[in-house]
Amino acid sequence: MTGPLANPKNSTRNTADPIADLRDPAVLLSLLIAGLAGAYLLLTSTTNLIPGIWPYDGKRMLQFLLLLVLFLVPMINRKIRAEFADLLDMIPAWTKATLLAVFAWGLLSVAINAQSLMHALNSFSEVALLTALAIGTLVVGACRRIGGRSFDRLAVGLLAMTGLAVGLQELIGVFAAHNAGVDFNFRVSLLHFSWPRFYNQVQSWVVPVLVALPLLFSRYLMSFILCGLVLGLQWYIILMTGARGTFVSVGAAIILALVLVPRIRVRLAAWQATGFVIGALVFSLVLLSFEAGKNAEKPEGTAQTAKPSVIREADRGAGQGQISGGESSFFKQSVGRPMTHTSGRTWMWRSALEDVRDYPLAGIGPMNYACTSNKRIGHPHNFPLQLAAEWGVPVALAIAGLFVFFCGYAVAGIRNKRFDHPDDALLAGLLLTGILAAALHACLSGVLVMPASQVTGLLTCGMLVGLFPTRAKKHRPVARWRLLPGLLLASFLVALGTHELQTMKSRSELLEPGASMWPRIWQDSKVCRLYNVHNGVNN
Repeated sequence: MTGPLANPKNSTRNTADPIADLRDPAVLLSLLIAGLAGAYLLLTSTTNLIPGIWPYDGKRMLQFLLLLVLFLVPMINRKIRAEFADLLDMIPAWTKATLLAVFAWGLLSVAINAQSLMHALNSFSEVALLTALAIGTLVVGACRRIGGRSFDRLAVGLLAMTGLAVGLQELIGVFAAHNAGVDFNFRVSLLHFSWPRFYNQVQSWVVPVLVALPLLFSRYLMSFILCGLVLGLQWYIILMTGARGTFVSVGAAIILALVLVPRIRVRLAAWQATGFVIGALVFSLVLLSFEAGKNAEKPEGTAQTAKPSVIREADRGAGQGQISGGESSFFKQSVGRPMTHTSGRTWMWRSALEDVRDYPLAGIGPMNYACTSNKRIGHPHNFPLQLAAEWGVPVALAIAGLFVFFCGYAVAGIRNKRFDHPDDALLAGLLLTGILAAALHACLSGVLVMPASQVTGLLTCGMLVGLFPTRAKKHRPVARWRLLPGLLLASFLVALGTHELQTMKSRSELLEPGASMWPRIWQDSKVCRLYNVHNGVNN
């Protein structure tokens, strides 16, 4: 292993609180990145920023623009480029070679499986996006190095504000439904997400990280109160929406962290237990309130008839169907399905394994679950199987190996206390717990497919990378070409996204009703099937 963790003499230790100098332009630009990523999550989770299009599509287009800004900022600032170059140099040569091989393999899979030029461009969009996110993680890490504790406070503070705003919105919605005498079910919750599970996927990244609030703002009593409140609201949403994937993945990640990272045991366990208890109490009070209201409305000796549930128009278009208005139980209406149910995903996994068996090397092509598959799904709800089926088994194995190496690198640093500030190891442990939770969730759902989840991962993974110990700097020129690949990929995504959104409505109308609403790159993910020359559509 190379890098500062392999040789602590290469690292510089600074026990002072690393508050950055706000007079430095590099610091301001670094905080701009943290602010834009955090504001993206806060605003897109609570409002529709681009009227006239699906919220999911708006989040995707804004994600592309965020990536473009992310690569433009270091192009204009030498100090950020220097930190980026230092992080890049810390990566072992074999890791860089593996990442380049994955990118090349993705291009090969696109070329082999493409059925038209536009189909190839649509397939390449996923290769471009995942590659841009990987490079962007280093840019965020470089910005965190420069922004220091100010970057951490801004990023985690915005994550907390997002959780608080979403949680309060949900409580207001639940009690508004109660006062109106309307059954509330999980399909009408989290209105600024195309499907409630998409926010649950964001929670897998964030819930463990929220414990950092009292660590970063220890001087303020309000940070302790806010931490308990936000964690309670997040666990309430997990229980209310029956988020089995989030419940299992966050719980398992916490257990793993307690074993692997002893330094955060007390803080992580105490705060998560507190948040869970608060969330369970809130959920119980809401449940009892609804059930008490139902019993009060029911005349003695008569049958209960519930008012019809409110179903979003998006759910009808997605072919999700309605929940029966005859259900009077808030628990059944809110959670919708038992926590132990698999949602039928096992057949999706078996289907992906069939593709792996039939096309083990080059796969069926990136994005091709949405474009050419007849299984009526945009992805198999299992990221490792998705990579193996679409990109090929070698890519899935390579990514799995790189992830294990990354986690091992982080655990070694945390356990050996090789960080620039005493609190950095604690923050790194919490970030790693969130990453582990998201990785486990990715094996149960589409956590790494949705735009909000990807931006959350970009921010949290970048922060962890930026916490790694610094190396002694060398006086050498920093070339802009190091950032050019990311800038070109982000520019391609913005151009493609602009073209796609301009023609989305007219192309969606050519598809059979209910066949397109399976989100992947876009809400109407299957419009890319019209790029298939066998469909007889002009390219």
